[in-house]
Amino acid sequence: MLADEIRRVIEESPLAVNVERAMAQVRPAVRMRSYLVEVGDLAPGVSRIGGAPDLPPDVPWPERNRRPLDFLAQIDLAEAARAYALPGLPVTGWLTVFYDLKARYDQTAWDVVHFGSEPRLLVRREHPDRSAHRLNFCELQLEREDCLPDLSELVSDDFPDDDYAWDALEKLEERINEADGQQPVHRLGGHPMLIQSAASDHSLGWDFLLQIDSDFELGWMWGDMGRLYFWNKRPSALARVLPGRRRKFGPTWCGEEFY
Repeated sequence: MLADEIRRVIEESPLAVNVERAMAQVRPAVRMRSYLVEVGDLAPGVSRIGGAPDLPPDVPWPERNRRPLDFLAQIDLAEAARAYALPGLPVTGWLTVFYDLKARYDQTAWDVVHFGSEPRLLVRREHPDRSAHRLNFCELQLEREDCLPDLSELVSDDFPDDDYAWDALEKLEERINEADGQQPVHRLGGHPMLIQSAASDHSLGWDFLLQIDSDFELGWMWGDMGRLYFWNKRPSALARVLPGRRRKFGPTWCGEEFY
């Protein structure tokens, strides 16, 4: 959903009195829509979630505690920039996300890596542990979207915090979801769609990087229809260059929320 449509939906709701306050909080993002594909249908470097990553030969597979992490997503940042050039993110190379599916909630069980290369030099790499669970191959199509923070922030002194207000918020959220195509919402930048918390304890001093939603095409659910959230410590510049072409975003923080 783009800003003009968000404004129209709010103006047609009981929350119209808050429309300017709401629109001041709108942020651009890149929506990543997933589509199930066959293993061999994706060319090297194509944005995807699940399956296996394409990496330069000299980039090592990320590990934690001597155990290889599981691949979640690879994002072609040039393609993302064509949808919308998000502040603080490179506009070339690939952003890859890894996570330990066996050690969820471990505060070190992920890695977010950026590397620059050419598609012809990338090699599709299988998980070092052949018995590891692999998510389905899903192509990602990237497009610009605008998004609001948690809708509870639209309640103000001009709109009392009562049952009527919360009913209006729920109806507004339903309308936005209907117009937006609903779940899943894989998103790069913008605002996170938090489930349990109105504001993350890690939001101060951190920039929201991306969220990975539960996705039936992907073949995975985070808790009970939950989401993974990744945050990047300010400033959002790349922290350091590691051996080969591998660059590490850092430090990053990952959290999970579910219903």
